[in-house]
Amino acid sequence: PVEASPTFAMFILPSGLALGLWGRTGVQPAPAAAGGGCEVGFKVATADMVDRLHIEWQGKSAAILLPPTDLDFGRSFVAADPDGHRLRV
Repeated sequence: PVEASPTFAMFILPSGLALGLWGRTGVQPAPAAAGGGCEVGFKVATADMVDRLHIEWQGKSAAILLPPTDLDFGRSFVAADPDGHRLRV
């Protein structure tokens, strides 16, 4: 893994796609979906960008599930799209 902690591991695939694996017990906010649930992650360059995008998404009335929070792998926030899919920045 290119990043690893007790609850999280990130791998970069040959295509450049990043695959993050997170132990269910460590996920914030706790997932509501049963098996097969997932979220889409958007990697950004800096923690400041996470905060700026959070403000921008709030301004567009996005449903914020987790405000900007420092986690094992860095700063992150989670929103839900109109269908309830989790979007992590």
